[in-house]
Amino acid sequence: MGARIRSIIPMWWSVAPLTIGNPTYAYLTQPCLIAEVLSPATEATDRREKLLAYQQLPSLKEYLLVSQEQPKVELYRRRDEEEWWLETYEAGETILLKSLNMALPLAVVYEDL
Repeated sequence: MGARIRSIIPMWWSVAPLTIGNPTYAYLTQPCLIAEVLSPATEATDRREKLLAYQQLPSLKEYLLVSQEQPKVELYRRRDEEEWWLETYEAGETILLKSLNMALPLAVVYEDL
């Protein structure tokens, strides 16, 4: 059985730039970051179907996959309209979330496990 991930980001969490009008709507329709906690039942879908679908969202800059099995995070980052780069972070490293202008130590994600 995998480790329980500290709930600093729910598995459906997405963030959107502040917009005039209805900011709640923007969070749902124009996310700049989507984070998924991988589970054995959904991992294949998160890596294939969801990844391909999310890459079609013009607002999305980063897609974060968080492992439950080990301290490991995979970050798909938009380089340009056509190209995405994969960055992998493991124990002791810090995730740079450019879409939020934030550095997130992996130890914080897996804290208290």
